[in-house]
Amino acid sequence: MTLTEIVNTLPSFAAAEVSFQEPTIFVAEPWVPHSEACVAWSLPRGGLPEEPARHRFTRLVEVREALDILAVDKMPWPPGPAHVLAELLIATVLVRNAARGSEERPY
Repeated sequence: MTLTEIVNTLPSFAAAEVSFQEPTIFVAEPWVPHSEACVAWSLPRGGLPEEPARHRFTRLVEVREALDILAVDKMPWPPGPAHVLAELLIATVLVRNAARGSEERPY
């Protein structure tokens, strides 16, 4: 499965948090729309779940956050081409990650 395929069916992966665990999107690097990806439940003690670890995927974002970023509840799904939405998701996560890093290391 690719990131584009996951984004195309993103609402189907929505699930409530259970004991601080939630479904998370993991993607092969480099993060591009056609990268291999999967959705797996985060582990209670951190680390990678079995499938993402086996494929050497990295964590992109929790499904809940992806739904918020792409405003899934505000429009019919999908609102546009899934590969464009995947690019938007990647770009937003990268910007958020960079902003969090700069907050930790003020210059």
